[in-house]
Amino acid sequence: MLQGAGEARNKPDLVITDFAMGSVNGFEVIERCKKAHPTLKTLLVSGTVDENFSRLAPVNPIAFSPNLSSRASCWNSSKTLLAA
Repeated sequence: MLQGAGEARNKPDLVITDFAMGSVNGFEVIERCKKAHPTLKTLLVSGTVDENFSRLAPVNPIAFSPNLSSRASCWNSSKTLLAA
């Protein structure tokens, strides 16, 4: 995804990313994707950082969810973002 973000012919409608992923974190994913598509809607999900930490990031997600524990909560957050 990260290597192909700038090469995609069609811009994605929404990127949903976790914060803690190993070699990169969610803020880096958002930053790289927004560099390729500045108006991209993004949702950061994390069970390890809170919204205050999210606000200190160099690139802020459009929305933050401390925990999307179910498919329904992920779907609802995604629908809200896409409607915005």
